[in-house]
Amino acid sequence: NYLFQVVDLNNIGITTLQRSDFEVLEDGLPIQSESLIDIKKQNQIPYKLRTVIMVDNSTSLSTAAIDSIRNAVYSFISKMKPNQKIAIYQFSENVEMLAYFTNRQDSLNRAASRYNRGKSTTGLYSAVAAGAALWQDDFTINNVLQGAMIVFTDGNETSRPNAQAYAEAFNSVKDKLVF
Repeated sequence: NYLFQVVDLNNIGITTLQRSDFEVLEDGLPIQSESLIDIKKQNQIPYKLRTVIMVDNSTSLSTAAIDSIRNAVYSFISKMKPNQKIAIYQFSENVEMLAYFTNRQDSLNRAASRYNRGKSTTGLYSAVAAGAALWQDDFTINNVLQGAMIVFTDGNETSRPNAQAYAEAFNSVKDKLVF
């Protein structure tokens, strides 16, 4: 399965193309006519977006910083897309779920309101690995599930600041969108 987009010179999607407008090649030769070739427009493919919001709640954050992050989360929730589900987690010494994937803004806002200060330790690497484990991107002709993680933190890993923990976190987000 391959996903692609056709745009014009102004980067605007072209929606008038049909199957007959494409020539599909393999190793430079046209694919046999008995091969299954199905071209669908984006609005014909179920597209789901999963977003993990991972917020640092270690005591190194001031009350003003916690309030600022909470307000940023509220703002993000208010702009969610109809095909999007959001999960919210906070982390310091441990990772704590505030809300699992949902598209209910009221539930997400209540979860964000529970975001508060935690312990003095910042388990950033564990939080990144835990957040990345919550979704698996899936790009097929019948289903598109794309995930992303947004991490709000003020600093560095203090729980396990070693090369192995860093490598585990880095490998967990390989090929995933993390901001």
